[in-house]
Amino acid sequence: EADCKIFLTASDHVRAQRRCRELADRGTPVDYETVLEDMRRRDEQDRTRAVAPLQQAEDAVLLDTSAMNFEQSAAALVQIIEEKLAHEA
Repeated sequence: EADCKIFLTASDHVRAQRRCRELADRGTPVDYETVLEDMRRRDEQDRTRAVAPLQQAEDAVLLDTSAMNFEQSAAALVQIIEEKLAHEA
């Protein structure tokens, strides 16, 4: 029943690249293919679990951040929220 629902996503390849970069920055580099396969396995488990499967709500705005950096993603989120709340007022 939130005033603004957003389903945030990015391609599995981009998410794996981001995760690899994050781990490398922490000093624990991991093989890209390993990260990608683990991510795909977890995504499938999340989508198909019996209780509360991960899925976009019918009234949620889809935001794909595959081509965005952090700052662009944050700005897009703020814009969606502001537009949604302006229409509610």
